[in-house]
Amino acid sequence: MKKSREDKTTKGNESELKVINPFSRCAIVGIFCVCFILPPLFHLNIKPNEFILGFIPLRMINADLKFLVVTGCMSLAVSIVLVSIHLRGRVFKVPRLLVWFIGLFIFAILISTALAHNPMRALVSSLQWHLVPLLFALCLAQLNWSRQLVIGSIGLLILGGVASCLVTMDQHYRWTDWSHRLVRTGYAGIIFNRNFAAEYHAPLIPLALGLIFYLRAWWGRALCLLSIAMVFLPAVSLSMARGAWVGHIGGAVGVALMVFFIQRITVRAKLEPKSIKNGNKLLLAFIALGVSLPVYLYASDFWKKGGAGWDRLIAEETNQNYQILKNKEETRSKPPKVPSQPLIKETSEVRELQSVVDLSGSSIKRRLVLWEDAFKECFSNDFLLGKGTDHYELFYHQSAKLSDKNWGKTLVRFVHNDFIQTFYENGFLGILGWLGIWGFVCWQALLVCVRFVQVGDLGEFGIRLGLLACILCFLIEAFFEFPTRSPCAMFVGWSALGMLLGLNLQSQNDRDDEKVLDIRKKPVLNLGIGVVGVILPIYVCFLVKDLFWANVYHFQGRALTDAQKPQRSLHFHRMSISHAPWQHLSRKAEGYLLITAEKRYLDAIKSIEETLNVHPGCLQAHQNRIALLINEFKNPNAAKIAFFDMKQAAPFHPFTHVEEKKLKSLFSKEIKNK
Repeated sequence: MKKSREDKTTKGNESELKVINPFSRCAIVGIFCVCFILPPLFHLNIKPNEFILGFIPLRMINADLKFLVVTGCMSLAVSIVLVSIHLRGRVFKVPRLLVWFIGLFIFAILISTALAHNPMRALVSSLQWHLVPLLFALCLAQLNWSRQLVIGSIGLLILGGVASCLVTMDQHYRWTDWSHRLVRTGYAGIIFNRNFAAEYHAPLIPLALGLIFYLRAWWGRALCLLSIAMVFLPAVSLSMARGAWVGHIGGAVGVALMVFFIQRITVRAKLEPKSIKNGNKLLLAFIALGVSLPVYLYASDFWKKGGAGWDRLIAEETNQNYQILKNKEETRSKPPKVPSQPLIKETSEVRELQSVVDLSGSSIKRRLVLWEDAFKECFSNDFLLGKGTDHYELFYHQSAKLSDKNWGKTLVRFVHNDFIQTFYENGFLGILGWLGIWGFVCWQALLVCVRFVQVGDLGEFGIRLGLLACILCFLIEAFFEFPTRSPCAMFVGWSALGMLLGLNLQSQNDRDDEKVLDIRKKPVLNLGIGVVGVILPIYVCFLVKDLFWANVYHFQGRALTDAQKPQRSLHFHRMSISHAPWQHLSRKAEGYLLITAEKRYLDAIKSIEETLNVHPGCLQAHQNRIALLINEFKNPNAAKIAFFDMKQAAPFHPFTHVEEKKLKSLFSKEIKNK
C-alpha cells in the first residue's frame, strides 16, 4: 500500500517536472556528454621544451584552461534550461528554505565582489567557482530524472573518470609511451596534478557503487564493479593524495553510519524482512568500500615493487628535468628515459605506508599554519562579507605571520581548506549560505531515504546513498584541499548535488509542495530567469575567449623569456594583459622585462604601479620598485615610502626584512656623508 502511494506521488511529480521540450532535451543530453567526458580528457599538447616546468604552469593548465571548458559547458546547459522554462511558462521548483541559503550565498558573493580590491578578478572567479556551478546544479534539479537519465548521466561521469584513470595507470604500468610525454607532477594522467586527479577520481567510486544497486542488468553491475576494483582504486592509490584517501574512506564509512542510524530510527515502523535485508546489503557494501582502499594499498604489488614511492616519483621528475636541460631536441622525438629502479632503495611496504600517513610531515605542518593564519584573519574587519572571491592570494602576506616566519618563500593562492577560504573571501554570510546549501540537500536526502527504507526499494535507496557518499567525499576533500576550485572535481561535486536535489523533489509528498517555491506565480522572477538564461552564456563566451588567449599569450611569453628573446616575450605578455587586465602574472613579467631587457625604467615604474594596483601582495614588484628608486632614480625618500607599502603588504616576510636592512644601511651612509 505504501509502495503504490509512493509510486503514484513520484509519477505525478515527474510529469510536473517535465520542463523542457524534446529538442531542448536532446541539446542538454549532448551538452551532458561534453560536460561529463570532455573536462577530464581536455589537454593541450604541450612539449616539455616549449613551456617551462614548475608548479605555476601546471596549475594554470589544469585550473584555468580546463575551467574554461567546464564553465562554458555549464553556462550553455544553464541557458537551455532557463530559456526553455521562461518561454514555456513551466515550473521552477526550489525548496523554500534552500532559497534562503542560496539568496544569502549569492548576496554575500555580490557584495564582497563590489567591495573587493580587484572587483573584476573577484567577479570572474565567483562565476567560475560559485555562481555558474550553483546555477548548473539548480538547473539539473529541474529535469525529469527518469531511470534512463539517471543511468545515462552517472554512466557518463564514470566513463570520463575511467578514461582519466587509465591514463594515470598507463604512466605507472607503462602500457604506452604517450602518457609519459605529458607534463605532470606525479601520476596524474591528463589532469596534470596528482592531487587534482585524486580529488576528481575519489568521489566517483561511491557513485559507481550506488549505480550497482540501481542497475537491473547483470553486465552493467559487473562493469561498475570492475571499474571500481580494477581502475578507480589503483588510480587513487597511485596519486599519493592523502586528502582524497581520507575523503574516500570518510565518505563511504559516513554513509554506512547513516544507513545504520536510519535503520535504528525506522525499527519501530515494523519493517518488512525485505527492507531490513536490503538495508544490511547497503550497510555492508559501503563498509567494504571504505575498507577497500587501505586493504588495496597494503596488499597490492604497488608498494612492494616501489613503483609509486616518493623516491620513484623524485627519480622520474629529476631525470625528466635533466634530460630536458641536457638535450631539448631529443625530448621532442621520444620521452625521457626513466630508471627502472628508484634512486634510493625502497624499504618495506609497511614503512612506506607509515611515511605516507605521517602527520608530522612538512606539507601537513604547512597546511596547519596556513589554516591558523587565514582563520584568524577571517575575524577581521571583513568578518561579514570577506575580502572578495580569489583575494586570498592578494592579501596572503598581510596576515601570514606564522606562514612567512616558517615558510616565507612564495605566494599561496589557496588555503588548502575550502571552508576557511570561503569564510576568508566571502565572509560569515558567504560560508553560512554555502554550508546551508550543501547541508540542506543532504539532510533532505536522508529524510527521503527513510521513506525508501520503509518501502524496501533497494535501487532508489542505493543511488541516493551513492550520491550522498559522493558529496560527503567531496566535502571531506574540501577540508584538506580545494576541490571547489579544481575544475573536474568541482564538476563532479556540483553535478551530484543537482542530481540529488532533483531526485529529492521528485520523491516528495503532496504535503511537501507547500515548502517548495513555485515561480510561476511570480512574473518578475520568471522574467529574471529568462534574462539570465540569455545574458549568461553570451558573457561567459566572451570571458572564456579572453581567459583562453590571456593564458596562451602568457605561456608564450614565458617560453620566449627562457629562449632569451625578451622583445618578443614582452609583446606576448602585453597581449595577455590586454585580454585579462585583472591578472598580475603577465604584468609582473612586463615590469621585469622593461627593467632587465629594455632598460626603460620610467615605463617599468608605471608597469610596477599597475601590477601593485592589481595585486598589492606581489613581492617581486615591491622589490623591483625599491631597487629602481634607489639605483636608477637616486630617490631614497621615495624608496622609503615604497618600502612602507611593502611592509604593509608583507610585514612578516623575510624579503621585507632584507629590504629594511638595505634601507637602513643606505640612510646610515647618507648620514655619515652629511
